[in-house]
Amino acid sequence: MLDINKIKEKYPKAYNELFNYYSSQVSNLRGLPGVQEMIKEEQMKALTEASIAMLFKNPANTRQLYDFFDSKEFFIDINRFLGDDSQNCFYFAIDETSYEFAYSTRQQAEEAAFNECFSQLNDLL
Repeated sequence: MLDINKIKEKYPKAYNELFNYYSSQVSNLRGLPGVQEMIKEEQMKALTEASIAMLFKNPANTRQLYDFFDSKEFFIDINRFLGDDSQNCFYFAIDETSYEFAYSTRQQAEEAAFNECFSQLNDLL
């Protein structure tokens, strides 16, 4: 499972982009009737941090990370192939560049792909 604290520490610029992406989504809540008066700016920041933390704690939320990286034009593919022992193996590609590591589960390949995207995004910023 991805560790939010390691991402923040290793890729601070990329994390900031993720924070801004989710901040804009969370701030859409303010458009709902009565919500703007209820949620202060500090609370919006805390709500955004909590939303991102939940994203990293539940592997079912990975769809949202795909959407974030798509918005940054990092397109991730997870592919399956049969290994030498006829076991499922997974690898990932980013923007059609394949990475030559075999993972035994899709979740492991996704985690590696997300880490690679955070690294590349951080380097670009």
